[in-house]
This record gives sequence, C-alpha cells and structure tokens, in this order.
Amino acid sequence: MLMRLARVTAVAAPLLAVLFHAPLPCPAADLPVGKHPVGKHPAAKHVIANRAPLQSTPYLRLPIGAVRPEGWLLRQCELQRSGLTGAAERIYDALQSDSGWLGGDGEGWEKGPYYVKGLLALAYTLDDDQLKQRAQKWVDWAIESQRADGFFGPASNDDWWPRMVVLYYLRDYDEQTDDPRVLPFLTRYFQHQLAALPDRPLQDWGRARAGDNIDIVLWTYNQTGDRKLLDLARLLADQAYPWSSIYTDNRFYDFGSDFHPHHIVNVSQALKMPAVAWQLSGAEADRRAFAAGVANLERQYGRVDGQVSGTEMLSGRKSTDGVELCADVERILSNGVALTILGDAELGDQMERVAYNSLPAHTTANMRQLTYYQFPNQVAATRGRHGFEQDYDNANMPGPHSGFPCCCYNWHFGWPKFIQHMWAATEDGGLAALAYGPNRVTLPVNDSDQLTITQQTDYPFGDTITLTIAAPRALTFPLVLRVPAWCEEPSITVNGQPIDGVKPGAFCRVQREWQDGDQVELHLPMKVEASTWANDSVALTRGPLAFSLKIDEAWEKSNDYLDNFDEYEVRPASAWNYALRVNRDAPEVEVLERGVSDTPFATDAAPVTLRVPARRLPDWGMRTQLGRLELGRADNNYQPLAGVDTPLEPGRPHELRVECRGDQIRVFVDNSKRPLIDHRDDSFARGAIGLRAYENRARFDNVRLDGQPIDDWQEFGGEWSSEASEHRVTAKPSGKLLARGEEDLGDVTLEATITAAAGGNAGLMFRVSDPTDRLDGYRGYYVGLSCVAGESEDSEEPPQSPVTSNQPEEIVELIPFGSTKIRVTYFPVLEE
Repeated sequence: MLMRLARVTAVAAPLLAVLFHAPLPCPAADLPVGKHPVGKHPAAKHVIANRAPLQSTPYLRLPIGAVRPEGWLLRQCELQRSGLTGAAERIYDALQSDSGWLGGDGEGWEKGPYYVKGLLALAYTLDDDQLKQRAQKWVDWAIESQRADGFFGPASNDDWWPRMVVLYYLRDYDEQTDDPRVLPFLTRYFQHQLAALPDRPLQDWGRARAGDNIDIVLWTYNQTGDRKLLDLARLLADQAYPWSSIYTDNRFYDFGSDFHPHHIVNVSQALKMPAVAWQLSGAEADRRAFAAGVANLERQYGRVDGQVSGTEMLSGRKSTDGVELCADVERILSNGVALTILGDAELGDQMERVAYNSLPAHTTANMRQLTYYQFPNQVAATRGRHGFEQDYDNANMPGPHSGFPCCCYNWHFGWPKFIQHMWAATEDGGLAALAYGPNRVTLPVNDSDQLTITQQTDYPFGDTITLTIAAPRALTFPLVLRVPAWCEEPSITVNGQPIDGVKPGAFCRVQREWQDGDQVELHLPMKVEASTWANDSVALTRGPLAFSLKIDEAWEKSNDYLDNFDEYEVRPASAWNYALRVNRDAPEVEVLERGVSDTPFATDAAPVTLRVPARRLPDWGMRTQLGRLELGRADNNYQPLAGVDTPLEPGRPHELRVECRGDQIRVFVDNSKRPLIDHRDDSFARGAIGLRAYENRARFDNVRLDGQPIDDWQEFGGEWSSEASEHRVTAKPSGKLLARGEEDLGDVTLEATITAAAGGNAGLMFRVSDPTDRLDGYRGYYVGLSCVAGESEDSEEPPQSPVTSNQPEEIVELIPFGSTKIRVTYFPVLEE
C-alpha cells in the first residue's frame, strides 16, 4: 500500500495545517484499472514541501486548478477551448485514434504527449468535464501500457524524451483525481529508469530536457520518501547537458555540431533545470545559473517582448529575428517553476513579459490560428523564406499548420500553466502572488469551507490590483506580494491603510489576521519607457507591455482548412515606415486607456494606446535579396556592435575591407565608396588579425594586411585547407585562422575576397588575443558577412538613428505588442 505524505515544515503550521489536508492512504486496488474519478477535487491538499535532504524552497507550487482565471483571462482560456485546443483532434493527424499514444500505429513520439499536456491543464483550469473526458483516454492508455519492467508507451520507440512529457501531465492528473494508479505507475517507471539508464543513457532531446524528468522524480520522492529516487535524480542530472555551466559561462555554442544546447526550445525548457537540480545538489552554481543564463541570453539575443530570438537556433538582436512559439510556453513554465524554488521576484517580471507580449502575438484573437515565428518588426506575414537557419515558407503566417509541426501540438499549456503559477503557497504557511491578472485562488479550510482570494484588475493594461479575501473565519497567515522591478513608486494598502517598506523588484510580506471581506490594493504606476535596439532604434514599453505600431491589416485566405481554422497571408494596408519623435531618456507620450474587453489582444480592441509624433521614412522599405554585414566584439562572449542589411549573394565573391584607426572601425563591401559600418569602440587596442567562419563553407582569397599578403597561419578550430593565397573552411560551428607573427597590431587595413555559402557567416578578425578553439573563445573584433538565398517580404532593418525626414509630422498609434499580427516595434528616432 502506498501512502501520500503531505509534508510541511514546522513553521508552516499556522495556515497550512488548516488549509492543506494530508491525503488519506489510498490502496492501489481501490479502483479497477481503467476506472477513474472525474469530478471536482480539493486540489490544494497536494501542496507539498520538500523532504530532507532536499533544500527547502520559499514557495510551494499549487496544483493545476487551484487558480482559476476570471475576466479577460478566463475568456482567453475559453477561446482556446473553442479554438485550436478544442478542435485539435479534428485538425491534426497525430491526434487521431491511430495515435501511438492510443495504441495505434500512428505517430508515437512527442506530438500526442505535447497536446495532452496542454489539454489536461486547460481542462482542469476551466473545470470542464468534457475536456477532462477527452484527456482521460490518453491518461488511461499511458498507464495501462506499462510493462512488467516498468517501461511504458508505444513500442515504436524507446526514447526517454516523450515519456518525460507524459510524466508532467500525469502529475497534474493525479493531483486533481487522486487516481490510485498514478503513484505505483511512477514508482515502477522510475525503478526501470534507474536500472536502464546506465546502459541506455539519455540522448538528444532527453538529454536536453532532463530537468522535467527530475522535477517529477523529486515530486514522487516528496510523497513516498523512497531515497532511491534521489539516486535516479542524480543519475539524470549527470547524463543531462551541463546546463548550469552552459548558462553561466555562455556555452550555448560550445558543443560542435551538436545543436541541442543552442536550440531555442531546449534553452527555454532547460532554464528550470539548474533550479530543480539545486534542490538536491545545494550547489551555489546551480542556484545562480538561472540569473546568469538570462543575463547572457538577453545581452546577445534579447528582445523587447521579454523573449530571446531563436529560429530555431539562438539567433540575434535584429528587428527581423524571430522566436518560436514553443519557446514561449516553455519559458513561461521554466520561470514559474524556478520562481517557486529560488524566490527571485525578477522571474515573475520575466514570466509576465513573455505571457503578455510574445504568447498572444503568436496566436489570433479567436485562437483559431497560430504563427510558428513572430518578429519585432514584421510588416507582412506572407509565404516566403526569411534566411533563417531553420526556414519555413509559412513560418509567420497565421494558420493551424504554421511552420514545423511541433508548436501546433505544444503551445496549448501556455495560458493554463501561467495561470497555475500566478499564485503559490509560502514555506511558512501563507500565500504568495507571483504574477498579476484577473483570477481567484481557492483552497479548502476544512471539509466544507474554503478560503478564496479574488484578484480584480485590468492588469497588465491597468495599474491597480485589488485582492479581496473571502474566509469562513479569521485566519492568521502571511500574504506575500510581488512588486515589479519596473515600477518606481509602488504602493500597497490593506483596507485603505498603507503598508511600509514596499520596494520595486522584491516581495512585500503582509503578516496579519485576515477577516472575511478584507481588501488589499496594489497600485503599480506605469510610465512609458524607451529602450535601444537594432541600429540605435527605439522601442516603447509601459509596465510589462511592449508596444507596436497599429497597422491596418489586409487578410487574404491562403488555405482552406476545417471550419474556420484557415491559413492567411497578412499584408499592410497602411503606412508602416515611421520614425518617432521621442526623447529616449524621458519619452513624453500620450497614453489613452480604454475599458478592457473580453478580447484585449484583438487589434481593434486594444485597452491601451500610445500616441506619438512621427514622420514617414519613404526610403525605409522592404528587403528582397537578403544579406547582412555585422561588426561584433568577443571576450569569450559575443556582443554585436553594429550591422546593416545589404545585398550579399551566396556563392559569389564579395570584397570586404576593414579600416581600424584608434577607436574608429570602418567597414566597406564590394568597393563601396562610403563605409557600410562606421562605428567607434575602444575595448581592444592591439592584437592579431585573422579569418573566421561560423557554420559556413567559405573561401578567402587575396587576404591583405596593409596591402601585403600573409603567408603564415595558425588554426584555432574548424577544418581549414590552404593553397597559395586561397583558404577554405568547412561548415563548422567555430573556425578561426590567425596570422602568425602579427600578434600586436593596432591600426590596420585588412582586406579579403570572401565567397560564402548560404547560411552562417564568414569574415575578418582583428585586434585578437587569447584565441581558443571555442566558438567565441577570443578577445577582439569580428566583421562577418551573412549571405542568404531567397526572397521575403521582410522590412529592412531600421535606418541608423537619428534620422531626418521631409515628410509632414503625424501622430501614430502604438498598441500592445500581443495585439498585432503585423507590426513595427523598433523605430528609428528623428533627429532633434
């Protein structure tokens, strides 16, 4: 017989002893296999603190369903139910009755589990019996498929990875139903893993995403106390990628041809792993890895919508770099999990930014279409290639089958898991508000009474949040409230009385005896702020929201699918190429607030609008032949400094010349009379010169230093071949060729004729020191050419600010980023 143990720390007694019931012993034979309870259950009893020797955590995860959405957030979930989530089994082939995850001979890898993870979370978030019944058949088959040795799932594959997804949704299911089959099932499977992993270790996706497996192993340990589960958790951590080191030391591209550590979905999903592992290891390196990783990612790949660019591999900071939808939902979940473990308020800020910007930007307002990629500057969503390493003709077109067929199965848990992690229990017996939006959290006080805290707010569109407590009697417990770092003058009142010590970027703790009807009000004044992006362009934010130009959209159906789940091309029907008249340091912008509708992310229903003076830039247009010239700096981390889009054809020689004088760096291409890049940087004064290629098959001819040829070279990574003045390199993640005897150069003119294949880049290095074989293992500068075949309807990068225009001044409207399907977010700034 298995007994669940709801363990709480000694200091948790005041409220948790009242609110959270320890589950009763539940024999595995109580229900026949295949029979299950489907009704409503007191999920809050499953709030469980870590057993020794695991580290204690400041917050304890609430199970799915403890937090219910209200207002517009409820409507988002209802639209998801009537949209792609509800219709998925009619639309997608991998979810038909022949699915390998239903015992058939159809797809038996990740697609079915991906979908059920979101379907089940949505079902219990909405308390929807029909969705629960639809999820049940997948749950039953997974449990009933378990073999005598503990392994389960389709016989068509033995991959550990898709089973990790099943573990995740079985935990959600168990916490809602108390189905006595789940814990014995998990126990047998984890025994199998412990025995089998030494000879059949994690590979590829499983190795990248082992943190999800460890999370459920530790959850099971907290209930059963079986210390062999700790051995399994250690084994899984040992076989996984070294994520703490990858995030902390910026090693995303340090694994040769292995793309997994720089795949955007892996990077987003694995962000939680160091925090999860820290509960067992107690290592400070694991505890700090999340913050260090986010700092590295945002510096190199960051975006104003809270995401980092990845198409599908980590890309860059251009206005037309995209992010994959799967990365949104995985990042939201990673932040939610890590926040409960680490207690860092900044993780809540990050979670809100992704949930309220990037996630809704990826779907239509009625949830009947999605886009695989979305860009900060996306002035058309049409069929065509964009020059990405993983490119798809319909990658940014709204439709049910946009891009590669993974996100259409995986995105469904985004809103439900965000809602689940809006609240947590505290280690010492209270409740913590981790994110804000209209919702209510309900926990049982006894067999017949409940504590409910309702969050009434227009947030993130409005700045006031009111929490109303409904309790059967007076209860003493701490209420902990996250205060966003972006808010300079936050305030909190309880029944109209102000609370002292409210600080941005921290948690505010209110300990008192709470009465039925008590009200807590958070006031989070939002001011418009400006940030700098590609080519010194500017983006505007207000609170957690980024803002984009409101463009009239012309929608044209591209493909007919089931019912109204069609695919569209979207083109601009109004001007988009504007420069803003705005002060970066203190933008004076008119803010118009309207009421929040049920669909605040509909383009025509934006609750908040920014009105900004602007002028059109007729010369800022669309790019057809794609190419990119970029100057960057490395110090074991790569930092882009300046770049420009320019026609660069693959397979054709291009002449590249760099003139470096003092802190001025000027770059010319194909005998251009004016430099395409003219940038100042004084980070490095002297060093070597050389050649470099990233993921590119390239040829370098006529390499000249101050007009003279170079004869002696030394390789640092990559595979090079040289003959006379010609140097060739194969397509590898890192290839550097440095000139011997030229290690102490300052002012130089460096030239070469470069023929590069499509994809990746190739170029010249200068003022280089401390070279290694690592991808960005050097100190110095690099100018690279990216040559890309194909055409698209993407905009050019914003012209270098400041700019001038002879066009008449207008007032343009900016609306929330998530409300737009085509948009401009990074604007040139008009000269004062």
